Amino acid sequence: MLLKIGRQSNRRRVQLRCLASGARDSRRAQVLQRETSTRLTNCPFLVEAFFHKKRSAWCVHKVVEKHNHRDTDGFAENRRLHDSEKQIVRAMASSGASYSSILSYIRLEHGNYRATRKVIENEVLAARAEFLDGRTPIKALVQSLVQEKFVHNVWMNADGVIVGLFFTHEESAKLAQRCLPLCTHVHVRGYKSA
Repeated sequence: MLLKIGRQSNRRRVQLRCLASGARDSRRAQVLQRETSTRLTNCPFLVEAFFHKKRSAWCVHKVVEKHNHRDTDGFAENRRLHDSEKQIVRAMASSGASYSSILSYIRLEHGNYRATRKVIENEVLAARAEFLDGRTPIKALVQSLVQEKFVHNVWMNADGVIVGLFFTHEESAKLAQRCLPLCTHVHVRGYKSA
């Protein structure tokens, strides 16, 4: 069961309510052009507590344990990944693991059986968006090649469309030049075979 802090809470009084508490705003619903669903069921579950100054402690004075809905396992809040799981998802995805194998690992090794394939996919897409940081994938690749000191060349047509891309690590290019003296066609930005 997931709880939220009620609207009438303040520093001395706290209301804990079920996530399904409250009702859909009927005025807002009338303005919508399409029919939408809501998880709000006006659930009566409530725990109210106040801070007792003299005792310097929180005192619970009202509890309503009744729910008017099924378990809330399907809520997105329950399917979220913990930070440690997010790091694992990102690491596995960057090494080429599929969404389904990542999900199986998270379920088996971390016991998170509420996560779904879509949650894994969203985390991988979030990591990709962070990496790209507004760049196109090709620009990000070329910047990575420059940072990592790869020898590279990009061929474009007259319209500026990439028609070819070559890259190799600088040391690999040097090794190829030393070990393959018979190759006369190897020429990559400053590296020419003998």
